[in-house]
Amino acid sequence: MSQRKAVTVTARMRKRRLDAMIQAVGISHKTAPVEARERLALSSAELPALLNLVKDRFGAGYALSTCNRTELYVSDTSGRGNQASLAAALAEFKVVDHTEVASQLYTL
Repeated sequence: MSQRKAVTVTARMRKRRLDAMIQAVGISHKTAPVEARERLALSSAELPALLNLVKDRFGAGYALSTCNRTELYVSDTSGRGNQASLAAALAEFKVVDHTEVASQLYTL
């Protein structure tokens, strides 16, 4: 690869990273009762499918699920993402009506 082409590719990669926005949505013991947290809890078997969904819709993603909280983080390179669409994607993935849990979710 020529030096000029390498510089152009590197500049595009930097711009793409700068254009990405970090979005996060979650539910925890501080915001919801155990029944609601259980509905959005993620098993290790579900993670690959969820992360593929996130990748297709938003870009890169990371999920965290413990007994007390579930959080979904994305680096939105699509420009389509916002915290409401991220929350809706999590609820859709878990087959939960978003309106039932929306008041118990938090965003970062």
